[in-house]
Amino acid sequence: MLYKVFIVVALIFCVFFSPVSAVTRYVPSQYATIQEAITACNNGDIVVIADGIYSGANNKDISFMGKAITVRSQNGPTDCTINCGNSGRGFYFQGSETSSSVLEGIRILDGNVTGSQSRGGGIYCATGCSPTIRNCIIESCYAEGGGGGLYCNNDSTCLIYGCTFSGNSTGGSGAGMSALAAVQIIGCTFYYNEGVHISSVNRGGGVFLYSGGLISDSVLSSNLAERGGGITLLGSPEIWNCLIIANNALGSGSEIYGGGVLCDGGTPSFKNCTFSGNNAPEGDSICTNNASPVFTNCIIWDSSINGIYTLGTGGSIITYSDVLLTSGTYPGTGNINLNPLFVTGPNGGNYLSSTGAGQPSNSPCYNTGFSTAAATCYTGYEDSEGPGTVCLSMRTTRTDEALDTGATDMGYHYFSSIYPPTATPTRTPTRTPTITPTRTPTVTATRTPTWIPTLTPTRTPTSIPTRTPTWTPTTAPSQPTNTPRPTSTPTPTRTPTRTPTRTPTPTMTPTVPTGVPTNTPHPTETPTSLPPTATPTPECDTLGCTIIMPSDSFGPGETCSCDVIICNPEVDTYNDIPVFVILDVYGMLFFAPSFSEFDYYLYDIVPGITIIHVLPEFPWPSGAGTAGGIIWYAAMTDPAFSALFGSMDMFTFGWHD
Repeated sequence: MLYKVFIVVALIFCVFFSPVSAVTRYVPSQYATIQEAITACNNGDIVVIADGIYSGANNKDISFMGKAITVRSQNGPTDCTINCGNSGRGFYFQGSETSSSVLEGIRILDGNVTGSQSRGGGIYCATGCSPTIRNCIIESCYAEGGGGGLYCNNDSTCLIYGCTFSGNSTGGSGAGMSALAAVQIIGCTFYYNEGVHISSVNRGGGVFLYSGGLISDSVLSSNLAERGGGITLLGSPEIWNCLIIANNALGSGSEIYGGGVLCDGGTPSFKNCTFSGNNAPEGDSICTNNASPVFTNCIIWDSSINGIYTLGTGGSIITYSDVLLTSGTYPGTGNINLNPLFVTGPNGGNYLSSTGAGQPSNSPCYNTGFSTAAATCYTGYEDSEGPGTVCLSMRTTRTDEALDTGATDMGYHYFSSIYPPTATPTRTPTRTPTITPTRTPTVTATRTPTWIPTLTPTRTPTSIPTRTPTWTPTTAPSQPTNTPRPTSTPTPTRTPTRTPTRTPTPTMTPTVPTGVPTNTPHPTETPTSLPPTATPTPECDTLGCTIIMPSDSFGPGETCSCDVIICNPEVDTYNDIPVFVILDVYGMLFFAPSFSEFDYYLYDIVPGITIIHVLPEFPWPSGAGTAGGIIWYAAMTDPAFSALFGSMDMFTFGWHD
């Protein structure tokens, strides 16, 4: 039996190496500077930065050193500032970092890098890295060569979400941020970022994207550049549900402008975007230069004469959109030319008039878009969980914040404070069987920090740039509150990811077996194992395991349980498959269902979903203490225990008094 234990554990830990070695390091109580804490880190560690302003050596030009670590503030970006003092940048990712290298909840102020090749005044991502940057404020930073706030070099596929870029500038491209790779920008705000007028190469006041990628659930307002005041695109990214307003392209003798967007080649896709109040000598909303952008469900309501400007081959392909013209409608199915009747609501001036919300008439953009709101889905900002699949039925265009239903409304959809509409989850859980086991544990054995990041892009910088813009946006609409999110945010407390199908009758009470720490919920009796159920579902498309618990932190009286969902999207049944569910308590391994030194479930994996009830529901006991970093693993092997079968999963949790 010993060789079986060794093989199974080796298979699992080859995927999740060193899962329990995470250490939380505190600045400045344990380490005087941020760089000192990072230098001491191993992969999986967390650096927590206390409230305050950090400056000087080792508190700027901070390198992640290629490590898979999380560096975050204790209480969010408005309370934790890195002041670069107009000399140097905030952070540097050297090139080998992955999505497990996380920068979170930091404000980076007054970064400055000079020289024609200097890029990334706030953050620089070197070639080949792909860090996660979330819930940060990058403010008043400058880079002469490009990417005033943030620069992502070749093959640097960064994930940026819930961030605010304000008052940044550059002499190159991308005053807010610039990327040469297919980055993802989700739930971000760009405003008052400005290109310094050195030459006509100054493109993208808010964002410059050289390649593909994604921008979704984002607001670009009052940015300035020579070309492409809001965004400049050279590739073919997807732009979903964005508000592009009051941006300005000045021009410098060239005939390439674009106040809202410049598409300089490629075939980018715009869906449910609103253009309003943008300005340029040509192409107030859009300028295309040998490009063929596709617009669906958009509102393009700038100048009737200069709104869309085409150079070279190609041109805009527009359907189911409201486009302002002197007369007639823009060629394409479902297009209209009617005043969208913008009204001011909780988060800005581009809501649609609706009699249901108390306005005298309905906007002509109401319920006139392509497809239904429930079927119009994309990768967006999914509440406090960060990026996820979002449908426009989870957003609103109305001042009363009623969710979009039926045929989708044209234009940008705001976040709604009334989502979700009921206490019962009505959308796909974020931990579905299609998730692959690549995430890093986010709960550690030390639970001292009192702040759990909500990742909501509602934050406004505590200091607005004091410099006066060298231009004034014309025909600017009422400005949003610089956030795609309402100030009344749905409570980020995790909602149980499944609805119980049986009456919660506890069949066991966690006790303390010999050799187990006193703060572990390891049961001394075998949990009741209910027969698996198999129900084909379209959400099951990847063979493997997923662990489901109601929460990742339990308190006295709260309902606890653990299920493992097995997905088999194929038509064949796989016989005699061992299913391993292992509880890792600080290095001690307990195998379900008996929680002994070696055990497993043996199932015929039928097509569809099979559910194994590992722990039945029970109320968490009082007096269990406080702990974190306890890990479940779930994986299948072949009958010979020689290889993993399908994808595996892990879930990190803890508890508190």
